Amino acid sequence: MVSYRLFYLNDKGKRLKKIIELNDESQLQSFLGATYLNILKIEQLPSSGKIWNFQARFEKVSKKQVIEILENLQTAAVSGVPPNTALLDMAKSADNVYMSDMLTDISYRMQMSMSMSRAMEKYDEVFDGTVLGLIKIGEETGELDKTLKGAADYLLRINKMGDKIKMAVVIPAFTLAAMLTAVIFWMTVVMPGVKDLFEILNVKLPTITLIFLRMSEIVKANLFYIIITVFCAVVLFIAARRKNENFRYETEKLFLEFPVLGRLLKYYNFAFIAEYTRLMISSGVPLFHSLEILTGALKNTVFIRSVINIRNEMEAGKSFSVALSGQNIFSPMIIRMIGMGEYSGQLEKQLKYVSDYYYEKADYMSANIAQIIQPVLILFLAAFFVLMILSFLFPIYDMISIIGGSV
Repeated sequence: MVSYRLFYLNDKGKRLKKIIELNDESQLQSFLGATYLNILKIEQLPSSGKIWNFQARFEKVSKKQVIEILENLQTAAVSGVPPNTALLDMAKSADNVYMSDMLTDISYRMQMSMSMSRAMEKYDEVFDGTVLGLIKIGEETGELDKTLKGAADYLLRINKMGDKIKMAVVIPAFTLAAMLTAVIFWMTVVMPGVKDLFEILNVKLPTITLIFLRMSEIVKANLFYIIITVFCAVVLFIAARRKNENFRYETEKLFLEFPVLGRLLKYYNFAFIAEYTRLMISSGVPLFHSLEILTGALKNTVFIRSVINIRNEMEAGKSFSVALSGQNIFSPMIIRMIGMGEYSGQLEKQLKYVSDYYYEKADYMSANIAQIIQPVLILFLAAFFVLMILSFLFPIYDMISIIGGSV
């Protein structure tokens, strides 16, 4: 392999660079002729100690950018524009260096007589198995424009739902953080001042007031260590989830038992599994192989293990619906609908119904989760503050009574 660093200008006049690897020097001119880059300079890199293009190395292609790529390719297919030309046009206008390099490389590989799906397989971290499968079916059936649209719609739906779930979790988290900040402020600033006042007036304090004052002393004296401890605990928790699969499984199993968040996570995964399986089946992938691909697309380890168990039971001769019923995580409605689909030969249609049903439920819950959780958080905080304020009002009332009696 021979490596080159290319310096070029994109359509916006921005100076960019990329590193390419070719089989031999003779392919360089072929690559330049196929990609139409506005080359400024070419450097051949030594075979030992290749220099990385760090900007291209660390930039990623987002889901939204993948959707845009698929939509542009679908428009090009409908308009009769060759896909390699459309890819080059997108590459030249892309600000993302990694994305530009990827599109240029895919275009070049297609001009070297590769199919689009084969050319994209090199970037399977960007284009998942469902997208590649749909594109391959489109190439085989001559309906590439339809399958590209189906792939774009699938990613758009998944991406929107993922963003809504993230926002549904983030908003209550910010609310909780603001409430904890208010509590810490009262504990470390307000309550010590009130304590000094009571000591000056030599007021006898009830037990509940002494408890709050003691809590204030502990928080104020150890606030730095509390923050460090919480930070380290969060870091260790995240690291343990990444490194230890069993720990991740147990925590995600626990998350699924949470009253509101657990239901939202279940609805999302139910919809994702049904949608993903339906798309793979519609792309011509057998159900058993679709479930194998699905395990690589899922993020939740509880559902990953469930799908693996389903495949093992189907391999032993059980039907899809019977294997689902043995996992104790899928709802009776899902099992019933899939059973009907297997019996009637309309499994794809039933999977679409399940997907639509749970996407709607997840969408509704994610849109209203803040309205469900925030009142509960506010209620707990209000109860805490009311109790704390009353604990200080009692000695103040006693102090006023004593002063009034002495007068």
